[in-house]
Amino acid sequence: MPHKKRDVIYVVIWVHSGVIYAVEAHRDKKTAQARKRFFKKCTNPDYDDVGVVEVEIGKRDSDC
Repeated sequence: MPHKKRDVIYVVIWVHSGVIYAVEAHRDKKTAQARKRFFKKCTNPDYDDVGVVEVEIGKRDSDC
């Protein structure tokens, strides 16, 4: 049986002083990682963070 290509987006989340400051969705990981690096230049490592999360469209991990 052929493998179905996963429909995936990469979500960049920037948390500034404990508050979500920016959220972006990208189709490719390379662009998301570049945006993460860009945002990291503007963060204070003691209070802020930036991360990239891979999300498979239409997939549910739990019902909670």
